[in-house]
Amino acid sequence: MLRSTSWFVSHHTFNVEVTGSSPVRSTCFRTHGYIYNKMKKCSKCGLEKENLEFNKHSNSKDGLTSWCKVCVREHTKKDYINNKEKYVIKHEQIRKEKKKWVDEIKSTLKCERCGENHIATLDFHHIDPNEKEFGIARNYFSKEKILKEIKKCIVLCSNCHRKLHWEEKQN
Repeated sequence: MLRSTSWFVSHHTFNVEVTGSSPVRSTCFRTHGYIYNKMKKCSKCGLEKENLEFNKHSNSKDGLTSWCKVCVREHTKKDYINNKEKYVIKHEQIRKEKKKWVDEIKSTLKCERCGENHIATLDFHHIDPNEKEFGIARNYFSKEKILKEIKKCIVLCSNCHRKLHWEEKQN
């Protein structure tokens, strides 16, 4: 099914023919049977590239970054190499903050089998192993993702957790 949409490009308005729910590509539009690529010039390398070669940026006029993806990648890589120690320290600090946050959550919980409540002994056991995306102990993810993963778990102390897995293996 074809539908018409108007696009404002520069100082011209084009009637655009769109097939289905979206244009052929997000960076292309069709007018009078021809497909046009929206192009943009990278302010870093100076090359003109398709919009698809730029990351999204909601605060810019055109909704895209001023540097192309290749230039951003190269800059990020060089910055990491030149400031690796700073990145390692920052990552370690974030990891410690998330561990402290998870420990605060654990401080309000107790083992569902025996009632143990010391945070050093509490584990999150996934009820359905097929739904497990990651272990809670690995704090690489956002707080929202960690909370979502915790909702898939029951709380057990280390001893009860080991016993549960032993029992599962016996069956």
